[in-house]
Amino acid sequence: MREAGGGIQLGMAGAEIQVAPDRFEVTSGGALLVAELRSAIAVCMYDADKECGALLHLRLMVRQSKPADVTDTTLATELLMVHRCLEALREAAPRARQLQARIVAHLADAPHARGVSETVIKLVHHYLVDAGVEVLPEDVAQGPVRALRFRPSGRIYLSGSATEFFANPWLMLHEYCHVIRQWEAGTLTLARYAGEWLRHGYWNNRFEVEARAFADSHVADLHTLLARTPTPPPARLSQ
Repeated sequence: MREAGGGIQLGMAGAEIQVAPDRFEVTSGGALLVAELRSAIAVCMYDADKECGALLHLRLMVRQSKPADVTDTTLATELLMVHRCLEALREAAPRARQLQARIVAHLADAPHARGVSETVIKLVHHYLVDAGVEVLPEDVAQGPVRALRFRPSGRIYLSGSATEFFANPWLMLHEYCHVIRQWEAGTLTLARYAGEWLRHGYWNNRFEVEARAFADSHVADLHTLLARTPTPPPARLSQ
């Protein structure tokens, strides 16, 4: 039996917090909650008004040698962890009244992985609904390990180096749209982005849809402009 609710901490603003399997973390809005999902589910909980959130990381135990059966003890442990995570979030944000949650899962490459995940996801889903949390459609995938980065305040972060970023005109236009056309114009806010992500996921988030469309419609022109820009000559070695 796993230790339920280990690693209960309150994340500080500006930190990046790794959430280990079978643990959860709560943040008041500034911290980035990170988890690497390997045959696991993550429950992302968030309050749209108070910008406080929690990330619960649960392993999915899948047996290779015989049909999967999820025991009552396992389910009770999962439920206890969900309960403790939700209580910790409510303690951190006692005035939260609009809690939402999204379940993200990674399935192992095993015959019975989907059955195990469906059992656990249904359990978590029903518990959260009964507890007054709005549960949004889950995101379940098989294949490569899933790296999850969740910021309850909804801030946008780039991965990779600056060299990689500026070598990708489409990505530059995509982020230009986020910063200049959305953020500076006041249509994109932390709470709005997080709300869109929780309701529709990353790909169908309206801010991401608009940024992709902007990049698609202008990338050819940017490539043309960049091709006209002369490359500076290499520096000469002094003799």
